[in-house]
Parts: sequence; C-alpha cells; structure tokens
Amino acid sequence: MMRTGQRWSLILAVVVLLTLPCGAGKDEGSPPYRWDGVERVVALGDVHGALDALVSVLQSTGLADPALHWSGGRTHLVSLGDLTDRGPDSREVMDLLIRLQPEAEVAGGRVHVLLSNHEVMGAAGDLRYTTREDFATWKDLEDAGMRDRAWSRFRTRAEGAALKQRGAKKLFEELFPPGFFGRTAAFSSSGRYGRWIRDLPAVIVINRTAFVHAGISAESAKLTGEELNRLHSDALGALMEDRESLIRNGTLAPETAFAFQTSALFEKLEESVPEIRRIGFRYLELLNSILFRP
Repeated sequence: MMRTGQRWSLILAVVVLLTLPCGAGKDEGSPPYRWDGVERVVALGDVHGALDALVSVLQSTGLADPALHWSGGRTHLVSLGDLTDRGPDSREVMDLLIRLQPEAEVAGGRVHVLLSNHEVMGAAGDLRYTTREDFATWKDLEDAGMRDRAWSRFRTRAEGAALKQRGAKKLFEELFPPGFFGRTAAFSSSGRYGRWIRDLPAVIVINRTAFVHAGISAESAKLTGEELNRLHSDALGALMEDRESLIRNGTLAPETAFAFQTSALFEKLEESVPEIRRIGFRYLELLNSILFRP
C-alpha cells in the first residue's frame, strides 16, 4: 500500500543520447557488466523504502505506466542501491523493481539494481535502520515458532541478568517488533530477497559511464568490473552461508544485535570445535571486508 504525504528526496539523473542507433545495446561477447550504444539512461540514488517517491520518478520519466508496468521501451534504469531501511516500504520497493526487470528486458530496456551497503546489512542481520512500519510489512513471513524460540533464548539471558519476566517481555517486543524475524528470514540465502541481492552487481558500465554505489576505492579500481562483481558476490554468499551455519549450530543467535555480534562470537568461539572457530573467524573477517568498504 502506498502512503501519501511522504517527503523523500531521490538523486535523479537523466541522460539522453539521441545520436546513437536505435538497435544498440549489449554487444555479443561484451563483458556481462557492460552495455554499449544505449540511447537513454535514467539513474536514481538511495530510495530507502520511499515507494511513493520511486513511483513518482518512474512515472515522471515515462518508465512506468499508471498500473506500474514498464513503459520505458529501450531505456536503461539504474538504481544505485540502498533500496531498504529508513523508510516504511522497503519490501514494496524491491518487489516493484524485481517485477519491472523482466518487463523492461522484453521491451529491449533494462532495470539494473546495484548492490549497496544497506542490502548487505540486511543479509548480515544489521537492522539498526529498519523502522517499525517496515518490519510490519514482513509479518506474513514470520511464524509463531520463530518468535517463540527467540523469546526463549532472550528470556534465558534476561534471567541471567536478573531482569523480571514482565520487563523482559516488554523489552523483547520493543527490540524485535512483529516482522523482525520474517525480514531476517527473507534476507537469508534461501529467502527470496537474499537470493536476489546475492546476484546483484556492484558495478556496471553503460556506454562509457560506470555506475556504482558510493564510489570505488583505489584498490578496487585496479579490478575489472567482472572481477569486482564476482568478488562481491562470492563474499556476500560466504557471509550469508557462514552466518546461517553459526545460527544453526547455536553459536550465534539470529536476534543478536549487529553491534554485539563480534563480542558474542569471540566469547563462544573460544569454546568451540576447530571447524566452528574457522567459520566464525571467517565470518568476522567478512564483516570487515570489501562488502562494507567499496
């Protein structure tokens, strides 16, 4: 459901190259991150859950019709990432772009979505910037068992901290509002959105312009676009798989606040078997990897 009255700003750039031939696009044999001869590019910055603003941009640039289907023909739309957090409609923003991707391709255009830090944060369980309104949109993916198991773990820790059960339950609901665990599951390696972001490129080149979220470090600039995309994809996949392994074997609770993951893991890993220690320390390295430092 779209909300009226939202006041959000999107960075918007429109480039129209009228002199290029109409049939231009990806050349056979060109790198998978590069498109040449594109007539029109619409690029937009951080959406952050602002569905109304995104729809306004798409319709004002002629990329979406009133029913929100692709109407942009051969135009290439580039989203520079940060679709999630801060705003109330992260899920609907992603759903819209996911739906437009095949529609644009059929028409000869493209919808490119680039990997960014906020999508990676979701995969790493860093939900500091997710609003209660946004969490509520994920409630349908959350079963009672998820919350019951999390509450049981939380209650055990609360008892150790001499926190009365009534106060502990209230704190639990404040920290983990309905939808919290549904969102976490959705960004796992088996979740719809986790699978989607894992395949997002970190960089693309259209004509002679490179598009990337938040810039590229001098070290990363030495790599080709294909190498950089593969590096990000492999690192994100490993981070998601290691996190889920640590959760399955009880080393890391899925509701552990991101700021405390390092200290919580260090405490557990000291007493773990070598294989768990290997996974745990690799996960900690990934939290400080290129995924969080472009």
